[in-house]
Amino acid sequence: SATAVTAGDQHACAVLADGTARCWGSNGAGQLGDGTPNDSTTPVAVSGLSDVVAIDAGRWHTCAALADGTARCWGDGWAGQLGNGGTAPSSTPVAVSGITDATAVSAGSTHSCAVLADGVAQCWGLNDWGQLGDGSEDSSLVPVTVTGGGDAVDVSVGYNHTCAALADGTVRCWGQNPYGELGTGTEGWTSVPVEVPGVAGAVAVDASGEHNTCTVLADGTGRCWGDNPFGQLGDGISPGTGSGTPVTVLDLDDATTISISNDHACARLGDGTARCWGSNGYGEVGDHSGAPQRETPVAVLAPKLVGTVAETVSGGDHTCARTTAGTVACWGDNLRGQLGDGTTTDRPHPTTVPGISTATAL
Repeated sequence: SATAVTAGDQHACAVLADGTARCWGSNGAGQLGDGTPNDSTTPVAVSGLSDVVAIDAGRWHTCAALADGTARCWGDGWAGQLGNGGTAPSSTPVAVSGITDATAVSAGSTHSCAVLADGVAQCWGLNDWGQLGDGSEDSSLVPVTVTGGGDAVDVSVGYNHTCAALADGTVRCWGQNPYGELGTGTEGWTSVPVEVPGVAGAVAVDASGEHNTCTVLADGTGRCWGDNPFGQLGDGISPGTGSGTPVTVLDLDDATTISISNDHACARLGDGTARCWGSNGYGEVGDHSGAPQRETPVAVLAPKLVGTVAETVSGGDHTCARTTAGTVACWGDNLRGQLGDGTTTDRPHPTTVPGISTATAL
């Protein structure tokens, strides 16, 4: 069964129960990891990768954490986002330098991060807005330690900002901040982590939106902040009205995960259903309504899903879900085959990815 799923800008990946990974969609930078530059509308095996425990797809690269604590990245590398000390792209996984005890990884546009077993976060890649969090503006081709100690339980990389959920339930963010994506209510960027006010009991954070961030709290509610051109903050406020501090996502009181992309977001609920909100120009909200956008969460129509939803991930203009049965389904934009169903046809509700029945991560 699929145990996890992840969605990048125009590609997606899943981890299977045997510890291998499959990816599909756009592959111009080698982000599928199969050793070729060829797009694929169906899943292909990531070359030489086994014992995967976590995976994350960035805009044009992908990273994974392995059971032995090491990390691997592949795809675009011009800014050092692969973490191997170079800037060349790689269509197969390369080892991230110096990481031996990673528990989680996150890949963004031009930088990546990992959480280590002791709660320390490390980041690598472009750092022109302080998104590596080490107090400098110096980019790094290898991991550097984020300022502030070792109590991170989750880290998420956005376009030019990064956020981490800490063991005490707070969230800290750093990097670029033109649309309030740091959630601090103040203007200006920062190269060191700053606490997001008004957030308590956070269990996970997602900064995958270009200028947005969301977190899910222990009570099942969600908070989002940043840019809001398509209603992706989920607070029912007219699109275009963003927020530099967290706002409550409406009609959401039993969420276990939230994922956000450039223009939409989705949540998995405790009953195994999914809700999405934001832009729906390609059907990425999954309600088959044809409405151009949704300012509050709506139910995803999933009549053909095998099992219930275990997690959702939001890509550029598409969404994927892993089910409790280990299958994967995707919906929305399919220009580069990122829905994995063997076509390039957009889908306004979930379509099953063929050939995956043992996914453990997505």
